[in-house]
Amino acid sequence: MTYGIGRSRTRFVVLALLSLVLMGLDTYTDSLKQTRPIVGLIVVPVHLVAMIPGLILARANSLPLDVVRLQQDYQALKENRLLLNSRLQRLEAIEAENDRLRSLLSATGYTPDEVLLAEVVQVNVDPYSRTLLINRGTVEGVYEGQVALDANGLLGQVVRSGVFRSTVALITDSTQAIPVMSVRSGLHVLAYGTGQGNALTLPFLEPTANLREGDVLVTSGLGQRFPRGYPVARVTRVVSSLEESFLRVTALPLAQLDSISELLLLWPAKPVVPSDIPPKEDPSSG
Repeated sequence: MTYGIGRSRTRFVVLALLSLVLMGLDTYTDSLKQTRPIVGLIVVPVHLVAMIPGLILARANSLPLDVVRLQQDYQALKENRLLLNSRLQRLEAIEAENDRLRSLLSATGYTPDEVLLAEVVQVNVDPYSRTLLINRGTVEGVYEGQVALDANGLLGQVVRSGVFRSTVALITDSTQAIPVMSVRSGLHVLAYGTGQGNALTLPFLEPTANLREGDVLVTSGLGQRFPRGYPVARVTRVVSSLEESFLRVTALPLAQLDSISELLLLWPAKPVVPSDIPPKEDPSSG
């Protein structure tokens, strides 16, 4: 053991002296000038090999930080993707709402009547009462008996008007009766709400009544409650029986009663009466 230690000390001393000699020669003479590039070439690979453990250790130390950074970047990208998706869905919803509103407003394209857009805030869940609550009231001029429409036709009428909220009874409510006429034949009838499902019934029609399945019914204007010409329903069933004196007729409303989110409140155009017309001046009076 002592012999091995002595040899190591001797080798260290020899290498140290050799290093000092080479340093002295390099500093005070030019004898090593030509061999310096060759020595540099030999030392470079050794230096690189010597650096490998340090690089590996540094990389190993930085790996957890890289994993954490990648996880943070992934989470940020995930949140950004969700945000973009939510914005895209919102844009799609806004686009669909705009299309629905344009369709809704186009329902009044055939009349000069004034309208007000209203939103549904509550639907009555009572199966025997087909009503809904809207966000318009007397402050906007809403009145009882006012007609409500959607993009496809007649929805119903206002039955209670509060200051900021009003109740609309749908045409299928059991309290509703709408004077209608067949577009095809011009037959005038009354359509009653059944209070159950989306169905109207047309009672007390003679077996000879000119009404067929598929006939479109529009408001007739009789009674001066519902303006003339608004679509109401399509006849879906006409049954004649020898045991009964009248036809059994049912119709399906054209308005989308099961998916109402907005509706239009209608102010019918006031007709011009003679008292509203200014008198015509007599040219001879001048």
